[in-house]
Amino acid sequence: MPRTHRGLALAAALCASLLAISRPASPGDMQAERKCLVAAEDQWSAAERFVWDRACAGEVADFSKKGGYLDPKTPDKWGQDRVVSAAFLRTVLGDKYRSALMPAGVSIVNARFLEPIDLRNAELTRELSLLWSRFEKGADLTGLRSTRSIRLDYSVAQDAVKMGGIHISSELSAYGSQFTSLDLANAEIDRSAYLNAAKLTGFLDMNGIRIGSDLFMRSEMPKKGEILRADFADIDLTNARVGQVDLSGAKVSGLLNLDGIMVGRHVHLEAASDNAIKSEFSQIILDASRIGGSLVLMDATVSGELKCRLMDVSQIVIIGYGTTFKGAVRCQWARVKGDLHLTGGTFHQDVYLTGTQIGGELHVGDHDYPAKWISDGQHPDAGPSLVLQNAFATTIPNPSDAWPGRVNVAGLTYKGLRDIRAAQYEPFEPWFDSQSEYSRQPYEQLAQIFQTFGMSEKAAEIRYAGRDRERRDTATGWWHWAGLTGLKWTIGYGYYPMLAVAWAMGLILLGAAERHHPDGLGGLLLLCAQDRWLFARLGADRRVRRAHEVIGSSRAPAPRSPRRAAARFPRSSPYQAAGMFLFHSYPRYPQLGDGFRRSCRDAARSSRRPLCGLLRMRDIVDDIEEFPSP
Repeated sequence: MPRTHRGLALAAALCASLLAISRPASPGDMQAERKCLVAAEDQWSAAERFVWDRACAGEVADFSKKGGYLDPKTPDKWGQDRVVSAAFLRTVLGDKYRSALMPAGVSIVNARFLEPIDLRNAELTRELSLLWSRFEKGADLTGLRSTRSIRLDYSVAQDAVKMGGIHISSELSAYGSQFTSLDLANAEIDRSAYLNAAKLTGFLDMNGIRIGSDLFMRSEMPKKGEILRADFADIDLTNARVGQVDLSGAKVSGLLNLDGIMVGRHVHLEAASDNAIKSEFSQIILDASRIGGSLVLMDATVSGELKCRLMDVSQIVIIGYGTTFKGAVRCQWARVKGDLHLTGGTFHQDVYLTGTQIGGELHVGDHDYPAKWISDGQHPDAGPSLVLQNAFATTIPNPSDAWPGRVNVAGLTYKGLRDIRAAQYEPFEPWFDSQSEYSRQPYEQLAQIFQTFGMSEKAAEIRYAGRDRERRDTATGWWHWAGLTGLKWTIGYGYYPMLAVAWAMGLILLGAAERHHPDGLGGLLLLCAQDRWLFARLGADRRVRRAHEVIGSSRAPAPRSPRRAAARFPRSSPYQAAGMFLFHSYPRYPQLGDGFRRSCRDAARSSRRPLCGLLRMRDIVDDIEEFPSP
C-alpha cells in the first residue's frame, strides 16, 4: 500500500475511535455495564434481593410491578412475597453497602414491614423512600441524621412513628400517609416538611421542631370531585420555628397548639382548593406566637375557643370572611401591625381584644357584609359582646357600622374613623347605648376625633350626650343629680353657653318686671306660673274644682259673678282663675294671698297687661270673693 493511503487509513481509524469514545452511553448500556460492588447476602429473602438489585442499580424497587398494586389501607392480600425485614433495611443503609448505592438511595414501593423499622441514631447519606407501604409495627427513627430526603408518602403505620430529634438536611415528606401517631419533637428539617393529605388518629408531636422552610399540612384536590383531606387529632407545635405554616382545608378534631411558635412568613388556616374544602378546628391556641407575615383564618369552623393572647403579627390578621366561631375569641394584649378583620365572621360568644394594639384598621364589616353576632338562644337580647377595653387602633369603624349589640370600648383610643365625613351625619347614640356600663372616656375620644377634623358642633353634641347619660345612669345621690340637672338647663354642661345668655336675658326681663310692679314680684310670678301645675297640685280641693266649674262652665255675662269674669276675659284659663281663687280664699296661704291681691288690683287700675295675658283682674277677684271662705 502506498504511504499516502496508509496515512489516510490511520487518520480514519483515529477519528472512529474518538467518535466512539465521545458517544454518550445509553441507559441500557449503563445498566448492562454496571454491576453491584457488594454482593447480596445469602440470608436475604427473594424480596430483599429484589430490593437490593434495584437499589444498587439506582432504580425503584416497585413490588406493584411484580404482583400488582395493593392498597396499604387494607391488610388483605398482603403476602410474604413483599415482606422486607427491618434488619435488611438498616444493613443496606449502613457503612458496608453505602458506597455501592447510587445517590438516589433506597426507594421501595408497596412493600410490607412486619417488624418495627429501627433506624435509631443512624446516619444516612442516601435518600430513603418507603412509598405506598405498610408498617405493621411502626417505625423508630429517633436521632437519625440524614443529608438527603426521607419520604414516607402514602404509607400506613399501624403503630407509632417516632422521629424525635431527627435531623434532615433536605426534606421530610409523608404526603397522604396514615399514622396512628407521629413524634417529631425537637426535630430539625433544613428544608420543607410535607404532611399534605395525611391522616393521624393519634397525637402529632412537633414540640420545638425547627423547619427551615415551610410546613405543609393542607388538604388536596388532585382532580375535581376527589378530595384528599388532611385529618389530624391533636397537633402540638409549641415553641416551634417554621418558615410558614399551611393548614388550608385541614381538619383538626383535637387541640391545635401553636403556643409560642415563631413563623417567618404566614399562617394559613383558611379553606383549600378555592373554598371547596373548608377547614375545621376544635380549639386553637396561638398565645405568645410570633408571626412574621399574616394570620389568615377564612371559610373555616372553630367549634371551641381561639386563644391568641400576646400574639405578635407583623402584617394583617383575618378571623372572619366566612369563619364561624362557636367559642370565645380571646386575643387580649395582642399586637397586630396591620389590619384586624372581623368582617364576615359569625361569632356565637364574646370576642376579647382587651389591650390589643392594632397598627392598621379594625374591621367589623358594613351593612353589605357584616360580622354576625349570634345569641345563644337562652338570652336572645344579650348576644356576644366585643371587648376593646384599653385597646388601640389607628382607625375604627363608624359608629353606625356592623358593631355587635354589646360593646365595651372603655379606654379604647384611636386616631380616626373609617369614613369621618359620613360619620358626622350618622347617629352615634346606639353605639354608646350598647355599652353595658357608662364611661365618659369613649364620648371624649370620639368627640376629640370630630374636633380634630374641624367638626366642633358634632363634638359638642357627643360630649353633651355623655354628660347627659352620666346624669341619668351614674348620679350617686339627689345632690349629684340636681347639680348635673342644673348644669344641663343653665349652660348645657358647658357645651352650649348660649343657654346662659338666654337665662341672663330672662333674668333681666324679670328684674324689669319687678321694678315695674313694686307691690311684689311674687304675685306677678304666681300669675305667670304654669296653670296646669297649680291646678294639678291643688285640684283635689273641692273649692278649687267648684271655682273651675263655675268659671269655665259658661261664657254668658252675669253681673258680679265668675261667669261674667270668664266671659269678659276669654283668654284667661279656668286654671288661672282657680289658682287666684285659691290664694285669695284660703287663709292657709296668707303670705301669698295679700301680695297676689295687690298685684292684681294695681294691674286692673292701671289697665296694664300682665305677662300671663290677664286684664282687669279686679273683677275676677271681686267675683271670686263672693264664695264663702272655708
